[in-house]
Amino acid sequence: MKEVKCHWSHGTVLVCANERDPASGKAFCGHESGVSLRNWMKERRNKDGLKGKVLVSVASCLGVCPNKGTVVAITANGSSAEPEVLLVDPENEREELWQEVTERLNLAECIIIEDVADP
Repeated sequence: MKEVKCHWSHGTVLVCANERDPASGKAFCGHESGVSLRNWMKERRNKDGLKGKVLVSVASCLGVCPNKGTVVAITANGSSAEPEVLLVDPENEREELWQEVTERLNLAECIIIEDVADP
C-alpha cells in the first residue's frame, strides 16, 4: 500500500445520497437531493476560489437516516475531533450549511472576493 497526498488542504464534506426502496418503509436521504446539494456546494466552493481547499463528495450512507432532509458530514484535515454531522434541508439551508463548512474548516481567510470596479 502506498500513501498519497490529498489535493484538498482543509477538509472534506460528505453528502449522503443513499436511496432505499420506498417499499422498505425505512427512512433515507435520497439520491437526487444529495447529488443536487453536492453539485451546488461544488459550484459555491469554486465560485469562492476554494477548489483544492475542500473536497465535496457524495456518500452512499452516513448511518443517520432522517425522515426528511439530507445528512452532511464535515471533517477537518488533521483534526482529531469527531466529524460534525448535520441534518439539513437541501433546498432551504444551503447558504447556512456553506457558512458552517467555511467556519468549521477555517476557510473564511481563503475565500476570494472579486474586486468591484467603480462604474
